[in-house]
Amino acid sequence: MKKVITYSLIVFFVILLLFSLGSYYTIKKISLDNVEVNNIEFEDDGFTLNVDFLIANNGIFPVKFDQIVYIVHIKSSSTMLGKGKMQGEWLKPGSTTMLNLQQKIFWTPTLELALEMLKKGDTKAQIVGDLVILDLGNSDFTVPFDEEFEIEEHIRQYIIQQTGEFVENPEELWNSIEEVGSKIVNVVDDFI
Repeated sequence: MKKVITYSLIVFFVILLLFSLGSYYTIKKISLDNVEVNNIEFEDDGFTLNVDFLIANNGIFPVKFDQIVYIVHIKSSSTMLGKGKMQGEWLKPGSTTMLNLQQKIFWTPTLELALEMLKKGDTKAQIVGDLVILDLGNSDFTVPFDEEFEIEEHIRQYIIQQTGEFVENPEELWNSIEEVGSKIVNVVDDFI
């Protein structure tokens, strides 16, 4: 009887060890293959970023990642535009999952943001953060990400679209806005 209990305990601990190793292996095999800002939708009160996350589980067990945490900011100044988190989902072993995030960014009444948007060819933003696979307090399993995107062309198209029915040549209007904006930026830069 003692031998049966001993062998049962040995088998139990071997299975537990194999399961633990397999789980650790799976957690280490989760990757964030792509982060892409695929669309920016402008509205009167701000704009919405549509971001796709391509997450792969190349491990041997299904696993639920904890969350995706992120911050959206202007690249040149690190002025924060928004932040948030998206709850985790189960990932099947040997599979790739596409998750979509929609983040609403409200127009903020700051001079810095207004000046950035007036600079020709220099309105870049970033979404940075972590795919948190397992949160163990002081030691996490995370995959960092950092995606830069240009918002000037989207702003340009939005203004042209909004003014097209009122202005004969909306493209000229945009060029005038850029020219005036450039002069304002130069004056403010000289003043600061």
